[in-house]
Amino acid sequence: MATILDTMPKGAGGSSGLSREETVDRICEDLLSKTPVLFDKEDVRERLRKLAGGPTQPLTVHLRQELDRLNIVIKLTTTTLQNLRLAIAGTIALSGTLIESLDALFMARIPVEWLKKSWEVSNSSHPLHERQQFNEKQAPIVFYNRSVRSNFLSACV
Repeated sequence: MATILDTMPKGAGGSSGLSREETVDRICEDLLSKTPVLFDKEDVRERLRKLAGGPTQPLTVHLRQELDRLNIVIKLTTTTLQNLRLAIAGTIALSGTLIESLDALFMARIPVEWLKKSWEVSNSSHPLHERQQFNEKQAPIVFYNRSVRSNFLSACV
């Protein structure tokens, strides 16, 4: 299936009237509007310090590592999307990784660069979707002093 998608014509066509670049620009705009903000490292450090057992508890260490990793993925995703929009507008050059990302987004795939810094997800969703789920399920636990141990473990299963 990947070979078929890779060999598809990438020029404008179809009934939508949008070019490949215009389509990807709209995708980038949509994804950027849904991209969560980065976790503030100092704020996270302070809030984790206040948890029972302090910041050296194994689950707290794991949570901090996951938050750091989420920040890496969010920053990479945001930078790529912003650079793609600039490249489509002609402000910056469309380089190798940006071309690969443009092709991937046009074909409804996750860009390879994002996958390298990310983790395997349980379905075909994007890591940002995983972050949204994290915000809904885990962030309130950490940032509103609810029981971390029981809720965090149940979310990991």
